[in-house]
Amino acid sequence: MMNDVLIGVLLLGAVAFMVFLLFREFWTWYWKQSQQLAVLQSIDESLKTLAAQRRPAPAAPAAPTGWSSVPQSISPAPAPFRP
Repeated sequence: MMNDVLIGVLLLGAVAFMVFLLFREFWTWYWKQSQQLAVLQSIDESLKTLAAQRRPAPAAPAAPTGWSSVPQSISPAPAPFRP
């Protein structure tokens, strides 16, 4: 009787582990984490090359004319206090 319970628990644990691995593989594919890792590694290598050459990293492109690079507040300014 005790052996049957132990076998059932082990079997349930093995099935749960397999389901976990399948879901993990699906989510890593869905969020393209391997592609993100490749891009980050490429950026890291480029920065290491620039650092070895003692050249500064290129500046970020400027915002287009009429655009602000800092988001403006969407809420109106509070009214001044009047006693």
